[in-house]
Amino acid sequence: MKSVILKKMTALVLFFWLVSMPATLAEAANKALILNYHHLDPNPRTSSTISPRLFAEHMKYLKDHGYHVISLQQLKNYLLAPRTKGAGNGHHGNIALPDRAVVITFDDGYASFYEYAYPVLKEYGFPSTMFTIVGKVSNSPNEIPKLTWQQVKELAATGLVDFQSHTYDMHYLVGKKSALIAEHPQKVQKDLHMSRDVLSFHTGRFVDAIAYPFGHYNPSLIHIARQEGFKLGFTLNQGAVQKGMNPMQLPRVAVGDEKFTVAEFEKTLLRYLAQ
Repeated sequence: MKSVILKKMTALVLFFWLVSMPATLAEAANKALILNYHHLDPNPRTSSTISPRLFAEHMKYLKDHGYHVISLQQLKNYLLAPRTKGAGNGHHGNIALPDRAVVITFDDGYASFYEYAYPVLKEYGFPSTMFTIVGKVSNSPNEIPKLTWQQVKELAATGLVDFQSHTYDMHYLVGKKSALIAEHPQKVQKDLHMSRDVLSFHTGRFVDAIAYPFGHYNPSLIHIARQEGFKLGFTLNQGAVQKGMNPMQLPRVAVGDEKFTVAEFEKTLLRYLAQ
């Protein structure tokens, strides 16, 4: 009798485990980690600069350990797809994120992307997004060199590099606040409008995502950005992107400096994309 009861209990536990397992796996896959880089330099001197060697090691780690690097467009399609009745936990309509999904982003538009990062990304077939200070393209005297319009067009034509807004020329602080928050709303609106128009003109691609300078944002800025046609907004808040998040307040994890050794890079990925 005891043996029969034990078998029934075991079968019941197994049944509930099997029933819950698909949802659990779908929930684990239902997230993406957005990585953020800035400048690459063989001799890094700032906290937002990574050596080409270490960047290449990051990309190799992603490839060797089964991470799926998706484009910003794929992430947007997932986040903005309407929910349909009966869609699973990992789906919006018929769109799903792959397991261990990663998005690679760069800020500012440094020429070092063209020289050091893109060749590695091309080797692995990884898509990436460059959030560009549009007014600095081909116009950065006395600064770390930025991309030229010729390079932007060349990269955009590959289909692997997506160019989105990091403002036109309002990437600066007013006191301790981002100019996009501190300056008059009309000035902000004009800047965002110009960033979209100019970038679209030169790339021939649709621009509807913005990375907020310094990660600063507030409700007023989000409202203006939406009015100007932006669908996605990116912060520097830590965390993975998951369903139900406000698409104008998406987190990114900055990993573009020398403290992110391969071991630290691995820990970061596991922390946010743990199964």
